[in-house]
Amino acid sequence: MSEQTLIAPPLHTQNGALAVRPIQDGTYKEGGSVDPRNHPASEPAVIVDLDRGIVTTSRKRIAIVGFAQTTNHLTPFDDPSWCIVTMNEYYRYAKRSDLHIEIHQEQDYLPESVPGYIEWLRSCPIPIFMQHHSRDIPMSVRFPIEHVIDRWGVDYFTCTVAFEIAWAIEQQPDEIGLWGVDLAVGSEYFFERPCAEFWLGVCKGLGIRVTIPKGAALLRGRITSSGPTCRCTPGTSPTRRGCCNRSAMPAPRSPPRTGPPSGCR
Repeated sequence: MSEQTLIAPPLHTQNGALAVRPIQDGTYKEGGSVDPRNHPASEPAVIVDLDRGIVTTSRKRIAIVGFAQTTNHLTPFDDPSWCIVTMNEYYRYAKRSDLHIEIHQEQDYLPESVPGYIEWLRSCPIPIFMQHHSRDIPMSVRFPIEHVIDRWGVDYFTCTVAFEIAWAIEQQPDEIGLWGVDLAVGSEYFFERPCAEFWLGVCKGLGIRVTIPKGAALLRGRITSSGPTCRCTPGTSPTRRGCCNRSAMPAPRSPPRTGPPSGCR
């Protein structure tokens, strides 16, 4: 298979500018002034073959960490049984990281987009999966997209989390967990969440334990043909007064159209 250029959607934006949260207390500081390995539970992933994009970890539990504040504070940073995988500018908030991924196009992480980020990437002492290896970023590793596509027979990567899960599967882990990853419906998440959940389905099919903390949005939802399913009595519709909270449940979907959409010629 010929070499491919990885295409990923741009970073989440607000009013056309990259959204960056204020820096909070943590191990990492802007510009990478603190070594991300300086944590008692840290064990950085190892670059085995730079040309082939082979990066490995000896740990059998892999934690993927995102920005969603619903659950990212629950990440098991202090548990040495977990390999911690961070993404994008989350280096500003994580207590530690064993592998980082920045799979966006270069213009999305230039200094004018995310101040201090490119300096951190250049000095980062742990492996970083990117679209290409760059001499300017010594620890960068080109993500082995061809290998993953050949193995699974599918080219389906619409979000950073999908790349992370695909790498985690290659490690043959016992468990993969996601903290701070909601991909709540809206804007780019319409096509990002189904992709992440597809790869989680691959994990389940392989017998890998998938951990999604309570409060996260991934792998959540229940709709029957007659409307939302009652949470109190599985398999029934919420018709009894006081059963669940009907006002908080989504309304049943309208029947599908039998003809072409209005305005269609």
